[in-house]
Amino acid sequence: MEKAKGYNNAVLKTKNRGQVFKQLVTNNGIYRTELAEECGLTKMAISYIVNEFIEKDIAVESFRNEEKKPGRRSGCLRLSPGAKKVIGLLIHRNYISVTLCDCQLHVLRADTIRFEECDTDFLLKKAFELTDEMMEENEILGIGIGSIGPVSSERGIILNPPEFYGIKNVPIVQLFEERYGLPVYLDYHYNCAARAEKYFGMGKKYKNFILLGITDGIGIAIVVDGKIFTRMTGTSSELGHITVDYSGRQCFCGRRGCLGAYMDFSSKETTWQSVEILCAALAGVCDLLIPQAVIVRDEQSYLENEHLEWMEKELNQKIIARDYQRIAVCKSCRSKELEATGCAANVLGRVFSGEIEI
Repeated sequence: MEKAKGYNNAVLKTKNRGQVFKQLVTNNGIYRTELAEECGLTKMAISYIVNEFIEKDIAVESFRNEEKKPGRRSGCLRLSPGAKKVIGLLIHRNYISVTLCDCQLHVLRADTIRFEECDTDFLLKKAFELTDEMMEENEILGIGIGSIGPVSSERGIILNPPEFYGIKNVPIVQLFEERYGLPVYLDYHYNCAARAEKYFGMGKKYKNFILLGITDGIGIAIVVDGKIFTRMTGTSSELGHITVDYSGRQCFCGRRGCLGAYMDFSSKETTWQSVEILCAALAGVCDLLIPQAVIVRDEQSYLENEHLEWMEKELNQKIIARDYQRIAVCKSCRSKELEATGCAANVLGRVFSGEIEI
């Protein structure tokens, strides 16, 4: 039986600051009274934390010139331009991208290296080079890494992604921590995207949603009760390798009939066929998870609004709980930069939970 976990004063203090910081960066301006209500803290506790944030140049407080009421004025709080920055490293099959962001995931600087061949040494060399450039003259809170899967976020290892030049078992978190002496976190790249969507995008409206990633394959991230779902081993979820025809097409993973093997967005006709197959598989996933929404991250803009509208209608006709549950289908509002900034959001999630002290 799992024992209840208690917190000492130092840990509780860090968690409280993390919650206040979360409200500060995920709102476009917030007042002290609103912070107290959202965080469930007393006005005195909020005042103490906010004053500390202002002193450390984490937050700035602005007042309206026309406000002339007697007593203490309440100003609007925002993230300070001088606050620490975060770095996101995104690893795909044919490129590495590194992004420098502020803690509201505004991109300050970004760079990408593309390749057609790669091995572990080359991958690490280029990742370090790009990260070194982002470190220059910037005070960094931490580094978030997102990679194609499978990965083990728990152990900080890129495991054995298919068709990735034979690269496997890379302890990338350990190597980055040793080089930079900063907190470093690894996750599946679609989990990273879902985290950014949850804090700053369409996912803010939902506690339970699926992020559906469409590129040259099909990926998924699952948010349950506001938290990214990972398996007990810390490995990422997969959707593209769900079997839709057990005797069907050969997939590069070694099995037959995987969903990803049937995705073809090269023409209008094949796109509609792919959407139909995808929707049939997704209905089964929705029956298991019962999400409030499916948020589509369509990197190549394969799908039009008419596809999403059809998917929403079809899903809500197929799911078992159709008489009691309705699932929204929408496109990510941060689609262009979602994965890159999502890598940096790996760090923010740890600050919000109190794992990193701000």
